[in-house]
Amino acid sequence: MWDNQELIKGQIGRATISKHTSLYNIKNNKLATAKKVLKGQTYRVYSYSGKYGGICRVSKDLYAQKSSSIKYEIAPIDKIQVLGITVTKKSLASNISYPQASGLFNQSFEASFNRKFFNIAKQTQQANKELREQEKKDVKTVG
Repeated sequence: MWDNQELIKGQIGRATISKHTSLYNIKNNKLATAKKVLKGQTYRVYSYSGKYGGICRVSKDLYAQKSSSIKYEIAPIDKIQVLGITVTKKSLASNISYPQASGLFNQSFEASFNRKFFNIAKQTQQANKELREQEKKDVKTVG
């Protein structure tokens, strides 16, 4: 939940109508009035584009144009990402495992997250190898 509204997968924010205004369709690369909306109505926002002075997609073919008649809010990232994140356990060796995430809203963050934990696992694997080699040398020296 985000305040009194349920967040759904794919939603990135919400648009609250602060003055009577219109929502639009895109026809022939132009905004065309699709319907009039009243003050107080709220719509889920699924994407944003800088085209046409800034538009938010509020349904499959319906857009809210950026204006003083609409208050746009970005949903809290922590709430968005809870809507479908999967974390799996991967292994490099029988004793080295690391997390890998999928389903995050921010794909570049997901890639960075996964790369970071993979690299930590690789570093751990290398450190373990070096420790085993040092242990063998130490046993020979002492023995």
